[in-house]
Amino acid sequence: MLLQNEAKFGGVNVPDNGELGDRFKIPGFPTVMIFGADKRNPEEYNGPRDAKNMISSFRSIIEEEKKKMQG
Repeated sequence: MLLQNEAKFGGVNVPDNGELGDRFKIPGFPTVMIFGADKRNPEEYNGPRDAKNMISSFRSIIEEEKKKMQG
């Protein structure tokens, strides 16, 4: 059920790294950003916040990104 080898996750404390908050227009906390193929323009994730549904949503997003990359 984990996303091991499917996605990378990271965290940033925006109050300590304000330039990243500004750069990616992070509106508040907590915020989940999805960095797909275009790493310069992430999309804010507004889906469910429980683990089971987040994993399902992320898998769907990964499949969509794969399709985009394949043309």
